[in-house]
Amino acid sequence: AGATGSAGATSGTAGATGGAGAGTAGATSGAAGATSATAGATGSAGAGTAGTTGTAGAGTAGATSATAGAGGIEVVDFTTPGMSTGCGKAPDLTGTTLPYNGMTFYKKAVSFTGMGGATKMAEYLIALPANYAMGTPSKIGFEMGGYTRDAIDCIYGDCWGFATEGHKANAIVVSLTQTNPGAIHPPQTGDPNNAPVQTGWELSNELENNVAFFKAALADIEGKYCVDTKHIYAAGGSSGGDMAQYLGCWMGDQLRGVASVGGCMANTIAPVAGTSPMAAPVRGQEDYANICLKTVDFSVCKGNVAVIMVHGFEDPHIPWADARITHDMGWMPKNGCGTTNTPDLATVHTTITAGTVIVAPPGMWNTPKVPYKIECGDADGCATDYPVRWCEHSDPGYDNSTHGWPAGMTGGADGAGANIWSFWNGLK
Repeated sequence: AGATGSAGATSGTAGATGGAGAGTAGATSGAAGATSATAGATGSAGAGTAGTTGTAGAGTAGATSATAGAGGIEVVDFTTPGMSTGCGKAPDLTGTTLPYNGMTFYKKAVSFTGMGGATKMAEYLIALPANYAMGTPSKIGFEMGGYTRDAIDCIYGDCWGFATEGHKANAIVVSLTQTNPGAIHPPQTGDPNNAPVQTGWELSNELENNVAFFKAALADIEGKYCVDTKHIYAAGGSSGGDMAQYLGCWMGDQLRGVASVGGCMANTIAPVAGTSPMAAPVRGQEDYANICLKTVDFSVCKGNVAVIMVHGFEDPHIPWADARITHDMGWMPKNGCGTTNTPDLATVHTTITAGTVIVAPPGMWNTPKVPYKIECGDADGCATDYPVRWCEHSDPGYDNSTHGWPAGMTGGADGAGANIWSFWNGLK
């Protein structure tokens, strides 16, 4: 309140009481206005000044959630087996049999919905491990051959060592025959009603049917046999190698590992739109310039898989340089690896090519070769459960171009099949 006015010389009127200053407090500060009033000569009240309104403090809201990165690494408990619906059932051992190197393959067929909604059929050959038990889940390895090559071709040489090494690893081994425009084969039966396979796996007029077939075959097997659903592997050579890589991207949340022999990420359906600089070829129009993606982005692939790639040092069908693009720019960053390998892949390449004249594609046939060699390097810093390995070899292959599945020189012990299963057996 203002001070009371002093009386005038002739008993003046007391000054009016001064009003208090109306200081409003701010959200975080605000000083009250000063309240003073000096008595006038005739006792006038002093005017109280209102306090300035305080300014609210600017608090920053905290983030409500963290967004996972596009390349986030899948976390899975691989030490506890997954049990398929076939566990506990007596295995299906019906059908035509094919004995091979101590194994018995059973021929099976499945139906599925293919391109355009058509119902189609395709076949597979399955062999169970010697210690198979219907209540114990077994890991499983699929193998796929090259263009025009069927399941029997794959077992008997095109995928040399895969079935034998898989059997040693106590795995279920499955050899697939890609879908065929004609009747189900194999041509080896001599049956005139069975057309030889005329297709591959991964190009634009093949891929949709073959992916549907793979899924149908996997579901059929999981329902009839006891499969460890956390340890499903897929491998392929040439066209089948491209297919294995495609499955590793788009079914990586279901597969544990993939192996590609003479393959790349094919220029079919790019993981990210725009990463293919050219149209996807159909079978008959493919060549070394358009078969593989030249730019890769695996950020939208599903899950993660352990990857091993085996490649000839001068392969013109699936170019060595394009396979390295898939490895270096695709699988390594996808699995959280660094940018280096041990040993360095340039050193691996030098070791394999030493003593050989390198001829640029496409004229790479009949080039002098060194004795058979295979060397591997592992990507550094990968996520613990998802290693990436590159193996390079000098096996001449079926046309002396180093394309194909290397059998090795020591009974298969240094071939692609042995290297693949050694890599997979080292995983959790």
